[in-house]
Amino acid sequence: MFGLFRKKTARPPTPPEEVMIEVAPGSDFSDLSTIELCDQALEEGRIEQFLLIGEEFGGEATGPNVVLGPKGSVTAKARIDDEIVAAIEAGREVNLTANLDYGESASRVPESVRFDLGALGVRILKLWG
Repeated sequence: MFGLFRKKTARPPTPPEEVMIEVAPGSDFSDLSTIELCDQALEEGRIEQFLLIGEEFGGEATGPNVVLGPKGSVTAKARIDDEIVAAIEAGREVNLTANLDYGESASRVPESVRFDLGALGVRILKLWG
């Protein structure tokens, strides 16, 4: 009668949001294939360093936590960190994993970094290319 006894179908879960943040579209950092070339590019201000896990979350500015990116990478990563802080302050649990993609080049500057924030979704820093 009037659909009152119809079996309800479960809705599929909503997939987490995926957001792309472009830092230096069209740029090419494939020439930065050695530590020396990267050090020179850092001194010239062509690239900068950012932390995969920010210091506010216990990350240290050493080893594999330090990543090179084009100018603007620090600001773009700060946007992601701000989202994480807001979620934590709201009492939400945040699980973070990060994967670096260097593409086909021998560059020491990844083309992109994919941050999986669990229930908050995925944020992709498209650094160059």
